Amino acid sequence: MKRRVSEVLLRDETTTIQNRAEQFGWTVSPEFDQLLLTVELTASDDEPYVIEFECTDYDQAPPRIEMLDPETCESGTPRAFFDDRGGSRSLLWQNGPGICHAFNRKFYLEIDQVHNDWNPQTISRWKDEAGFHRTISGFLLLVEQRLHNDHYQGRFSE
Repeated sequence: MKRRVSEVLLRDETTTIQNRAEQFGWTVSPEFDQLLLTVELTASDDEPYVIEFECTDYDQAPPRIEMLDPETCESGTPRAFFDDRGGSRSLLWQNGPGICHAFNRKFYLEIDQVHNDWNPQTISRWKDEAGFHRTISGFLLLVEQRLHNDHYQGRFSE
């Protein structure tokens, strides 16, 4: 039953995302049977960025977000990430690297010592921490903004 709920929510969100994709030029690739959604966005310098959302147990838990290298499709490599460290609240966790946001399950279950209050016991309260970015489409709008503001510094380099 949980899987079915996650799939229905992912399908609903994908409809919203596809409508926004026309406006922003995103490429949206859902794999509903795998509970995966991949979205390619383009930054102000025409660099492509690929974000993968793995949505098992969504929205009881946030999706697991990973950036994919647009050329090799490798996940989590430094080259896959954008650098917005010039911003007051960067989305980039440099040590991973990773997208550091309450919307990312990875930071509740896989990475220690980033946010002591984000852990497996608190994952059910993720929406309280995520603020206005509680949906995949809302999170994508945040990333879109980061890829086009003055704090964007191109691809992340170690």
